[in-house]
Amino acid sequence: HKEVMANDPTYLQELRGSSSFDNAKSIFETYLESYSASPYFYLDVFDYFSDRWNKFDYADAIINDNYGSFMENSTFAKALAYTYEARGYYGKANEVYKRILKQRPNYSQSYFDMANSFHDLKNPKQALSMYLRYKYLIGESFMERDTISFDPMMEREYNNVLLIQKESLFND
Repeated sequence: HKEVMANDPTYLQELRGSSSFDNAKSIFETYLESYSASPYFYLDVFDYFSDRWNKFDYADAIINDNYGSFMENSTFAKALAYTYEARGYYGKANEVYKRILKQRPNYSQSYFDMANSFHDLKNPKQALSMYLRYKYLIGESFMERDTISFDPMMEREYNNVLLIQKESLFND
């Protein structure tokens, strides 16, 4: 573990060595200009302040103030959504997935991620709605079927949500 951490960027090593939250903020500000073009810098800093100091609001403000330009790139947007999910911030992840779906409405993974996000939010009706929208778009030939990876996963997840949530879905 120490060998891996030794390969971390200097800013991350210095943050980990900080003695206080204020010291860590100062270190972050020192590196901000140099790394402002790196989405990974912001994700690392988000992780650090969320995990080490339990300062989600501060970490999220860093993302809100600096990550906007990276949101046009669906890969970087997805990395942010996964980062939110890993920490249990499902509402924030859902917001990012909505942006990705708008950017990439013809990609199977956009629907899969969105459906899973609704499932994480304990909203099975919205999750099913995403699966059904995907099926409709495929059925009407608005999208090409992704038979290798996402179709089988979408079908399995759709059936899982139906099975697990059948009581709450049909008894409202």
